[in-house]
Amino acid sequence: MKKSDFILKCSCCDKEYSSDSVLYTCPDCGNRNGTLEVIIDFGSKCRINNQNKDFWRYLDFLPVDEEFAFRGLPVGNTPVINSSGLAEELGVKEFFIKDEGRNPTASYKDRATIMAVSKCRELGFKEIFAASTGNAASSLAGIGAAAKLNVKIFVPETAPIAKITQLMVYGAEVNRVTGTYDQAFDISLEIGFKNNWYCRNFGYKPLFTRREENGFL
Repeated sequence: MKKSDFILKCSCCDKEYSSDSVLYTCPDCGNRNGTLEVIIDFGSKCRINNQNKDFWRYLDFLPVDEEFAFRGLPVGNTPVINSSGLAEELGVKEFFIKDEGRNPTASYKDRATIMAVSKCRELGFKEIFAASTGNAASSLAGIGAAAKLNVKIFVPETAPIAKITQLMVYGAEVNRVTGTYDQAFDISLEIGFKNNWYCRNFGYKPLFTRREENGFL
């Protein structure tokens, strides 16, 4: 998708921005309130490419340039399993389970990460960071390593050692913060932006939000 095919809109004040004018949040509303949403003009040219068997079959609907879409790992298109046992137990006709454990780091968060990593490459960044205590960090560490990015993770001091070990196995730089997750989040932004690293923090990036409005989605 080309930059001209989508805009960014503030969820607080509704001000609109071009896709190349603002990177993260609304300048008027600030970091906390100015979450930007991606508003996409689908038009008649958007098509699902069924020849692709992964996340990128929906490339026409996603705010990333095809040239930079990272295809090094098979993310998405995970199976839906019909569980007759659970259906019987719950007293329903059918019960389906989406098996997101088939993703590269066994998490549905690989879907968001593949977008963040692709956008990071498109914008020319070599370093990407996030604050997390769990699957988001593991997802970024694993997919970021495959994309040959330098991954920086900020975790609170209470983060489980097993999670930290997984991040280090993937080769991420792990920064333990004395304090809560919220403090780790704030410190990650302070250090990340000071060093001009790309941000993958959820709730901060426009890539992870969208809404339907006036023929857009």
